[in-house]
Parts: sequence; C-alpha cells; structure tokens
Amino acid sequence: MNPTDSPSCQYLPQPRLYRSKYPNQPMLLYKGFAEIILDEKVFEGNATVLLVWFPCPHASFEFTYFGKTKVELDDFTLKLTELGVSALASVSEKRYYGADDKSVISGYFCEPVVQGSQKELASLAFYITNFPFFNISNTWGIEEEELEGWLELYFEGQFVFQTDEWRIILATLPDSWDIHDLLRTQGGYALTHMCKLERLDRSPFSLENAREQLQAFSYYLSFARGIWIAPILLFGYDAQGEQVFEEWSDCRADSWQNTCEWFSPDSTELVQAFPGFMQRWNSLAWRELIQESIQWYVESSKQAGGAEGAIVLQQAALERLAWVFLVEEKRNLSKEGFHKLSAADKIRQLLSHLEIKLEIPARLNNIKDVSKAENWDDGPQAITEIRNAIIHPDPKKRHKGSGASPVVKNEAWNLGLQYLELVLLKLFDYPYAYLYDLEEE
Repeated sequence: MNPTDSPSCQYLPQPRLYRSKYPNQPMLLYKGFAEIILDEKVFEGNATVLLVWFPCPHASFEFTYFGKTKVELDDFTLKLTELGVSALASVSEKRYYGADDKSVISGYFCEPVVQGSQKELASLAFYITNFPFFNISNTWGIEEEELEGWLELYFEGQFVFQTDEWRIILATLPDSWDIHDLLRTQGGYALTHMCKLERLDRSPFSLENAREQLQAFSYYLSFARGIWIAPILLFGYDAQGEQVFEEWSDCRADSWQNTCEWFSPDSTELVQAFPGFMQRWNSLAWRELIQESIQWYVESSKQAGGAEGAIVLQQAALERLAWVFLVEEKRNLSKEGFHKLSAADKIRQLLSHLEIKLEIPARLNNIKDVSKAENWDDGPQAITEIRNAIIHPDPKKRHKGSGASPVVKNEAWNLGLQYLELVLLKLFDYPYAYLYDLEEE
C-alpha cells in the first residue's frame, strides 16, 4: 500500500502516513530502478521493497533482471537507485524464466536501509504495531504550536509523555478501529500508532542520542502491553520540517495477543507511570534490572515457556527485585540476612514493604484448595512451592506440589504475574497502584 500524506496544515513536520485495511497487509516502501552489485559485477533491473510481517516485521525485496546471464549469488549489495542508498542483502528465492530471459530474485536486507543524515534532527517520527487504540488525549496545557503537525483534530487520540529533556507523542492512527477489531479476532500485525520524539527545548539531536529514549519507551510500552512493542520505520526531520532521514530495519515486535493490560485505554493512566519508570530507568542501579524484569514479565505474560516456564521466570524476577530493593536501596536487610531467607520469605518481604496483599485471591479457588491441603500460608509460599515442584528432580520435592494440576499451575502463573506487575508499578510510583485489587480479574 502506498503511503498517504497527511492533510496540509500550518505546523511542521507533516508525517508520512502508512495505512492498511486489514492485518498483515504488506506496505510498499520502494518501487523503481535498482542494481545488484556483486564484486565487480553490476546487474541493473527493477526492485519492489515491502514491509512484511513474518517471521518478524522487516523489509523484503523482489528484484527483476532481464538478460541471458543468470544471476548466481547468495549475498550481495542491493542499491535502490532512485533513493541513492545501498544495503547488504541476502537471497531467499531465485526464479529464472528462460522464454523471457528474466530472473526474479526475492530476499531480505541483512542490515538497516538508511537514507539521509542521522545528525542535527529536530524531531523523529516512528510507527509501532499492535498497541491498543484510544481516542482521548492529555494534550491540555500544551500549545498547538508545540505539537507541530500532530493535531488533535487529525489523529484519533494522543498521549504525551515527558521527561526532563524529551517529549514523546503516541498517536492513534486515524480510521483504524476496524483494524483493531480484526487484530483482536485474527491476530497478526498492523501499524496502529505513530509516535514523535523531540527535545523539550527544540535543540537538535542525533539518532544516537535518540536511541536510548526509543529503547526506554519500547520497554515501557511492552510492559504496558504484555507483548514486545518496538519502533519501526523511522523518519527524521530538520528544524524546517523537511524530512532528512529515514530508516527501515527489522524490529522486535510480537504478533497480536489478547493480553490483560494494567491500564485502561479510556483513561490517561498509561501516562501516569512513565515518569517513575524513567526515574528507575535513568538509575545505574536499576536500569539493567528493569530491563530484565520487563523481559521476564513479557515472556511470562505470553507464556512463552508454558505456564511452568513462566512461573520460573516470575520467581527469578521477584527475587532479583527483592535483593535490589531491600538490600541495596532500602537497606532493610543485610546480604547475609537476605541469603538466609527462603524464596517465599524474600518475596513476602518485598510485597509487604510495597504494601501488596499476601493473601491468595478468592477467585483463585483451585490454588487456595491446594494451599489449604499443603498448609501453605499465603500467595508467596504457594507460588514458590509450585515453582520448586516444577524445577526439582527429587520426587519428594515434586510431591509437595502434587496438587499442582494444569489448572493450579495456570492460577499460580496468574498470581505470580500480578505480583510482578504490581511490584513494578509500585516501584514506578504509579499513582493508581493503591487501587489495584488482586481480587479483580
């Protein structure tokens, strides 16, 4: 599908919009003259470059060449002549039509396709996939001139995230509600939102400066969504609003899954936890742990290793968080004292200090029944005992979790995921965390 320009307005830059009618629809990125360059050989032809979705979002190409010489190659440089850019590429399929002396080569890029300068950017626009739609905004108090081309009247809704130096606008693409419904029922991929990154003081920046902000925002949205969200199709603009940079590259983004998010798209809750997240992210003591914890949270949310693997990941994350929070930050426990605690006590101490309920919610009736039969005191003991029964080869250890049927393991996964989610929200000073009720689904 061809990109559709946004409507003209007095504010710059005006982002280029890619829109689709259904999930997994390829997006046309380039169609025109191209060259395959292999050592000293050059084959001239035409290429079509598409953004495709599987096995992960990436740019693929189809190169057509007419000539009696067969193109024998695996890896080469593909030059998109009309853009003046080249990138290393690899072949996935070759077809030769002898009657027409036509060769058709399909493949993918082995590195990002980059056009223009990555320096002296005034703003950076990018897309994300598979994020929930919203039609509200928190743009009150921000002058329209500051949003420059991101008018509330055009995008369905806009959330503005700010740090001490940066602003990121997350905008729902227009007329995309049908796509949202199809994603929920069919899965797959679609571009759902466009984002804009800029400095609050409008000073120029390089793409290298922006990478850290993009990484942090990706982790934050992934934590909110419960699947991996990542920037795709980057566009850079100068101070006059002219596009001076573009990048196509693979991205770490998951196919749609119907996860349970901790925020409501009908409110601005998503924005409220971001400052606290960034405060932890910018701390040398916390960044690596936040990355790991969100990594384990997302993989656990998706049950990438089944319920059993997710339970193991949850406990690893909770114990790491307990160490840094209780020993290194709050100094409530010494290193020796922490190591003497059982896994259940470590998690219990963490939850208690963050004022998170220890009781097993009544709705998890199966795990409550097993806990009563095994004399387990609370939720932390239940999830650690079930985890121990999963990982220990000793039959006696496994017997302690004898009541851990698939239904019970699924409830243990659910409880552990909510513990991890709420611990992170508390650490991010989420203002609505005190309203969080483990009794709710």
